[in-house]
Amino acid sequence: MSDILKKPVHVALLRQTHLEKLAAAKKIDQTPFGLNPNVEPQPLPKEVKEKPYQLPKLPNIAKQVKTQLKLKVLHDRVPPIPEDKRPPCESCKTAACCRVFVVNIDPIEYESGLYGDAAVKITPEMFKQLNSRFLLASMVTAPRASDVDSYYLEGKLGDPCPFLDDNNRCGIYSIRPITCRVYSCVGDSRITEGMRQGTEPIDALSFLPRNEGEK
Repeated sequence: MSDILKKPVHVALLRQTHLEKLAAAKKIDQTPFGLNPNVEPQPLPKEVKEKPYQLPKLPNIAKQVKTQLKLKVLHDRVPPIPEDKRPPCESCKTAACCRVFVVNIDPIEYESGLYGDAAVKITPEMFKQLNSRFLLASMVTAPRASDVDSYYLEGKLGDPCPFLDDNNRCGIYSIRPITCRVYSCVGDSRITEGMRQGTEPIDALSFLPRNEGEK
């Protein structure tokens, strides 16, 4: 049996360890890892007060309902398209008019919230930064003045209307914008029968009005 076991337990515990002997001979540094004795400890950060939880801003439902009712009255006042000008949507295979125009909408239509994130507002500042000839050409009579706000259904030339479904039919026909309600491709030389049937390419850029000096 070893000498340690022959001695009392408390004497064995007090016996100097090998590491303690090396430290006493200054052969090792007993400083704990990552602690520099020459550097004063940094003060603990002050308690940060938590900001009170704020509920997300909800839309004004009452205002939206009132606006939507006002919009319905506005839509109901739009006269129907005459019989001889009624567009041949049933025989159209491509929904050409929904692919070559960016649809401008009324401010009330924008504020109604019926078109969700697809309704966008272009401010005069934004208008100046955009090339309106290629990005803001719209159906029939789009306002092009740069000093007023303009409202559109999101999209760019050549892309279909965001509400056009897989069958090339309007997915919001009952609440379609006023611009769509009054437009007819009948008599519009820009929309040909070949475009309607898909035998001719639909080039949206060719629909843009030319700037002065262009041929």
